[in-house]
Amino acid sequence: MAYTTYTGNTDYIATLDDQPNDVGGLSAAQLKAKFDQFGTEFIAWFNATHLAEIDAHLASNTINAPTLTNSWVNVDDAIYNAAGYWKDNHGYVHVRGRISSGASGTTAFTLPSGYRPSKTTAFTCALSSVKAGLATITSSGSVVVYFPDTITYADLGEIVFKGA
Repeated sequence: MAYTTYTGNTDYIATLDDQPNDVGGLSAAQLKAKFDQFGTEFIAWFNATHLAEIDAHLASNTINAPTLTNSWVNVDDAIYNAAGYWKDNHGYVHVRGRISSGASGTTAFTLPSGYRPSKTTAFTCALSSVKAGLATITSSGSVVVYFPDTITYADLGEIVFKGA
């Protein structure tokens, strides 16, 4: 997303002579007013222009809820992040969630086209057994979790990768 460029006057200070307080020049109050003028105008412009653009940018990052498969379920999504994914305005895909009840090496969910890496990518994830597990996301979108022993949950944390 491109943001609007400031096109207002930025020459308030540059147009002052080299000795603005010399005889017949600006008083200290007038000089301060010149410095303050740009700041005041810029802040008003920023608040009116960029805050709306930033709000729109953030709103466009809606979290999508995947369909969990192979017995995987969300872990108490009132407390923890449910499984979810979204793509930011820079093309990076974000995947998160605390899931449980699936078997190691099975697909927890599948990301749709446009939200997949170009090649299989591996990430560490936290396990309830205080060990690290492995989450892979394949180029076909399968999110697969691997773990060495019995677990209560796998927390994907915040996986981020460049979408294909």
